[in-house]
Amino acid sequence: MLELHKLNGESVWINPDQIKMIFQSPDTTLVFIDDSRMTVKDTVQEIDSKWSAFRRSLRLKEKSE
Repeated sequence: MLELHKLNGESVWINPDQIKMIFQSPDTTLVFIDDSRMTVKDTVQEIDSKWSAFRRSLRLKEKSE
């Protein structure tokens, strides 16, 4: 799961497998597979870094099992 932040500063945890698209203009908007949307403070680059770290953690978990 990715911890992101709504525009009001509230933390939300998002399942990255549910994200279909991310765009920034100027705020970052997530479009989910059900076509719902959420605007967040996090930049596309920050989300990409968190997503990469999440995938790495899954691979490490698989190797340790």
